[in-house]
Amino acid sequence: MNVLGYIKKLVVLFFILNVYYCFAQDTTFYDAEHVRSISYLLEDGGRKIVTYYKNGNKSAVEHFKKGDLHGFATYLYPDGTIKGQEMWKNGLLHGNAKYFHPNGLIDKTGDYDRGLYTGKWEHFHPNSKMERVVYYENGLPDGPWKVYNEKGVLIQEGYYENGKEEGNWLFYTNKGRLEFEGMYEDGVRVGDWYYYDKKGRKSKLDKEDY
Repeated sequence: MNVLGYIKKLVVLFFILNVYYCFAQDTTFYDAEHVRSISYLLEDGGRKIVTYYKNGNKSAVEHFKKGDLHGFATYLYPDGTIKGQEMWKNGLLHGNAKYFHPNGLIDKTGDYDRGLYTGKWEHFHPNSKMERVVYYENGLPDGPWKVYNEKGVLIQEGYYENGKEEGNWLFYTNKGRLEFEGMYEDGVRVGDWYYYDKKGRKSKLDKEDY
């Protein structure tokens, strides 16, 4: 065999092995003097990437498949408290997700379908009281809509259809007293709207007032 040709083959083989080794091993990335992230090779060929804040605490733990987010992902606040937990599939949010307030209590929870909100989502105030309940279809609000204040009092209720307000809507004071009522059609206020005073007396609003 020609010596020069043999050397060329060795060089090519060395290059291939070097590339394979680089991609097969765990990799640590640095930002200035701090560890920014560590990438771990998994048995199924995917990767788990852990990123860090400058204080050394984890900021995220994510799983990847063929370069896309795939599987369980956890995000954290700088003090280590969990910020969010998500499921991913081929680069899209898919499945149940939970998000948390900095105090560790639940912020909101629900499901994704191929990157879009779907089904029932529940939102909570930092004191754990329900804030609102929303139903989604194809990423848009679709169904009953209810909003509560931090004391758990219902302050708003209505209905969404294809992402727009529809039908009769009721608005209450922070003490739960009915204050305004009116109709929506395709996201626009229509017809007569009414105001209720402290004694429950009903009066029609002028159109410029709504």
